[in-house]
Amino acid sequence: MGRLGKSIMAGAAAGALLTLIAAEARSQENPATEAKPKAAAETHTPFRRNVFTGNEMLMAVFNTLASDCSAVVRPDVRVVTPPANGVVRFDAIIAAVERPPGDIRAVCNGKRAISVGIFYKSNKEFVGADHAALEIDFRQGFVGRFSYDIEVR
Repeated sequence: MGRLGKSIMAGAAAGALLTLIAAEARSQENPATEAKPKAAAETHTPFRRNVFTGNEMLMAVFNTLASDCSAVVRPDVRVVTPPANGVVRFDAIIAAVERPPGDIRAVCNGKRAISVGIFYKSNKEFVGADHAALEIDFRQGFVGRFSYDIEVR
């Protein structure tokens, strides 16, 4: 290869290196959003729940299902707004899948899967309205915010 060919190749390599350095600098300025879970936004209007004072209720069940209906991870839960007049707790459970019609995983309905159960219990003798908000990290790049309006009778 002649001098001209070597100069062209060296120039191309330097250009590719500069492009790589520039891309790396841009990625440091604006890190890829795909690497982080999507921000938790209010996923829906608040769910309404009813319970007698002093009774504990299963308020919600969350799971992450694969296309074959298996669940290999439980979602992570964070209580964002604890109830003012009661307690929310969450626990690892095995529950039957109950997805609404039209949900991509509705074919899994009735099958048992590892899940996380969200429980609510009002303070003793409390009667009235309560509210709680949770963030659920489904551990697949999506964090959802779910809120509950609770009527305690």
